[in-house]
Amino acid sequence: MLLSAAMLSLNVKRLAIMFGLWVGFGALHLMFVRFDYIRAAASNAAPLLTDLLHYLPTYASWSIICYFVYSLSEWLLLKKKLHYLTMTFIVGLVLWLPAFFYIDATIAYWLGIREHESMANVLATLSYQMIFFYTTIYILMCGFCLAASLYHYSKRILIEKLKAEKRAAEQQSYLSNLQVRALQSQLSPHFLFNSLGSISALARMDNREAVVTAIASLGDLLRFAVEANSRTTITLQEEIAFVRNYVALQALRFIDRFEFDITAPSFALSIPTPPFAIQLLVENAFLHSVSLDADFARIHVDIRAADALHVNINVINTPTIGGGSKKGLGSGLNNLKERLTVLYGEYASLTQRHTAQCHEVTLRLPMRGNND
Repeated sequence: MLLSAAMLSLNVKRLAIMFGLWVGFGALHLMFVRFDYIRAAASNAAPLLTDLLHYLPTYASWSIICYFVYSLSEWLLLKKKLHYLTMTFIVGLVLWLPAFFYIDATIAYWLGIREHESMANVLATLSYQMIFFYTTIYILMCGFCLAASLYHYSKRILIEKLKAEKRAAEQQSYLSNLQVRALQSQLSPHFLFNSLGSISALARMDNREAVVTAIASLGDLLRFAVEANSRTTITLQEEIAFVRNYVALQALRFIDRFEFDITAPSFALSIPTPPFAIQLLVENAFLHSVSLDADFARIHVDIRAADALHVNINVINTPTIGGGSKKGLGSGLNNLKERLTVLYGEYASLTQRHTAQCHEVTLRLPMRGNND
């Protein structure tokens, strides 16, 4: 109902504009006619009021055919029935011009300017000059209506296309966020199980103080994990703080079994990164290097610019348990790759390199990515 009312209001407004334009054309025509009277010093000129009552209603009648041609052209464009446009032009020309000349003669009769005549007599007395003049006006009017219809049709198509693209982008963004959240929800239980495994190992060692400290640290880590799980990206600074807390928890289990350090330039701290990305790589490094039965391990996280648009996060651990043959977090790394694909497409990557001496994982991220 509201849509129909809006369309009716729009049509009335369009008709009013056309009415005003044609009345203006009539006034302009009358002005030139009056100038001709003055220049010719004509004594038989009709009074100004009579001319006004003659010209203005006569030209106002053009607003009806103009409105009809414009609306029909617009409808034919929307229905993609372009072959009917020529037919509309010809039918309008054949029907309207005789009707207009008769309307003009009828108004002149009402004003007492001429005798009443039939349409056939009116048409028979027309000069070629008058027929040519008003035929030209009709052609120009049709051209204007068609041009205006094409403009509004193109504008409508463009708006609909932009709306469709916006809906598609919003839907894609929504689906991407759902996918990222689903992937991240798989990480939280994974991290929790591994952390509980560390605490269980401490309990078996009968280290009560370390167990209490570990549980408190785990609480802080899980609090952050819950908060980060609702976001698609966090800053690199937040992720580094999370990693340090995670390593501190591992240090309670692997006392004096590893050395950990992380270097990051200040410019990189504000770069967006997927939650748990570096933590997952560090956890993978622990699986490759740190053991109660293995040699002293070193884990180094080196963050530096790869180029003007990307940053590399290298996680290097030495030595590797079993010469790098241990599988590590295969499912977790695959999960991270999927999140990188959803968030960044081809602008991010995750690569690994194994040797007998070290295991290295390189995470490449764009310096400017998706933010929450």
